[in-house]
Amino acid sequence: MALELNGTTGVSLVQDGVVTAADLASTLDLTGKTVTLQGQIISIHRDVDAATYSLSATAGVLNNNNNVNHTPQRADTTVLVFVTVYGYVYNNGSDNDARTGYKVGTVDSSGTVVYGANETEAYTVGYTNVTSTAGALYIANAFVISDAERNSSGDVVVRVYGNATNDPVTDVYMNRLEAVFVEVLL
Repeated sequence: MALELNGTTGVSLVQDGVVTAADLASTLDLTGKTVTLQGQIISIHRDVDAATYSLSATAGVLNNNNNVNHTPQRADTTVLVFVTVYGYVYNNGSDNDARTGYKVGTVDSSGTVVYGANETEAYTVGYTNVTSTAGALYIANAFVISDAERNSSGDVVVRVYGNATNDPVTDVYMNRLEAVFVEVLL
């Protein structure tokens, strides 16, 4: 690779196709240097809670514990959470409707559950006007939390909300909660 140095133009520009692989060093010494890569995956963690939780004639958090959580490795990362809620709505037979709304959130530093802006507790699952008056509808709902909150300990804790007040005789169950936490440096 030839370079031209003169008093008028300085060092000539390297033209396309002039530098070959043989011109480059086979290693790169970054000793004492800081390298920042954007979009780097720091950790991936899966957590499962297979306990059964239920609500009857009320609305609220189904799993009020820390059973599904992730401790981030770094404070400057973003945590994405892919959540699947398995459960069912049950009608005890006094009418023919069983509806509920599930929503998923994470606990912030003040202990408040923060739900996604587009999540609502309206009728996301259920049935109406079926011919049988008693029965259950089993579901698997998938959610994505794109920027999870961290609690006062710095952990990401998942909560699931259900609503058993939409119909007077509906019970809401969650019998499995799975979450995959992806910690990324953006």
